[in-house]
Amino acid sequence: MEYNLHPIVVHFPIALLMIGAVVRILPLKKLFPKVAWSDISRFLLVVGFVGGVAAHITGESAEELLQPQEDLVGAHANAAALTLWAFGLVVLGECIKFLPEKIKNNYFVDKVGIILGNSVLQVVLLCVGLVAIFLTGLLGGVLVHGTSADPLAPLVLKILGIDY
Repeated sequence: MEYNLHPIVVHFPIALLMIGAVVRILPLKKLFPKVAWSDISRFLLVVGFVGGVAAHITGESAEELLQPQEDLVGAHANAAALTLWAFGLVVLGECIKFLPEKIKNNYFVDKVGIILGNSVLQVVLLCVGLVAIFLTGLLGGVLVHGTSADPLAPLVLKILGIDY
């Protein structure tokens, strides 16, 4: 017997990624200068990203079990992929900071680290990730509960051109 683990796995990464992004974007360092906000954000984003990968894997299993409406699932999967890419690039930039110097001195790794370490790019990627995670969750909610559970669902589906 196969079980749909996706609903169990998906919620923690959403929370961790959203809180990690908000902690990174907001100027909390100015309000609470003694708190290690960058470490907190880094931890939340890395753990949230790993959980997001697990959610993506279980989402593919759920799709095979449930076989829901194809265009809706496709939009949900695309939004989830965009979420993982946006947050994944931020996490990659964070991970490069902790590589041994021998590896960081590689031309390619150094350039990728400089690009992904750019604070403006990180904020843009985090904002894209937040919008994508909102869209992913909305579409997932429509898959499970229909359009009545979220008042924005009919509008978003209309914008995306999805008949439901």
